Amino acid sequence: MITKALASFLLATPEITGIAKEIRPQKLMEGHGDPALVYTLVDSRRDRTLDGYSSIAQATFQIDSFSANYEQVKRLAGAVRDSLEDYAGLFGDYKAEQIDFISESDEFEPETKLNHITQVFGIWYTGL
Repeated sequence: MITKALASFLLATPEITGIAKEIRPQKLMEGHGDPALVYTLVDSRRDRTLDGYSSIAQATFQIDSFSANYEQVKRLAGAVRDSLEDYAGLFGDYKAEQIDFISESDEFEPETKLNHITQVFGIWYTGL
């Protein structure tokens, strides 16, 4: 599963784990570590050709960085982008052919008092 491969990649990247106190799927839990990282699969697809499905697939992930400290959340999001953008190579049980950085946005959440950066990445991959 490509989601598990992304989680393993994030957890094995010292530049990320040196900043993030928590890395988890889909939802920030109450009492989370600060700063924290949340990853969500937004879309997954394989192209169909006249010969059937292509061997390459694409998954789109949203990765959200959270912190009460703006500088920390910017550092964490920067580490995520530096680690993923243009990466090609082993990716869990897959081979990442290319990882594209698609977008980034910043916001402040007044109800939680957290700075929040959302990044979107497209991962083109094949099975090993």
